[in-house]
Amino acid sequence: MNYRYIFKNIAQDVLLDGKIALISRPRQVSMTTLAKGYITSPNNYFTWDDDDFRKAWMRSSLKSIEGRDIGPIVFDEIHKDRKNSKPKLDQRGSDSLLGRNNPYRQFMDSSSKLK
Repeated sequence: MNYRYIFKNIAQDVLLDGKIALISRPRQVSMTTLAKGYITSPNNYFTWDDDDFRKAWMRSSLKSIEGRDIGPIVFDEIHKDRKNSKPKLDQRGSDSLLGRNNPYRQFMDSSSKLK
């Protein structure tokens, strides 16, 4: 898959500033591969599809990632947490993500190859 341009943009525009990158793309087009490219340790990859992680996250989100290493963290499939994962982009206050994240979307062209 050709996602080099978006990979570089996310790294430069977002991660260097310690912000959050929300990546959304059509299903089955290597979002996990793209996201894993940013981490320097497998301890920084968490997926909602992992039962142990999901249960730990529901008890305490901070404790569920205590084993992480320095560097970016990937939360894969976190949108499946119907109760707690919707980003609060428009709220005022300390828990808002307003100004601390950049959404990235990648669309398919007519030949079904990534642009």
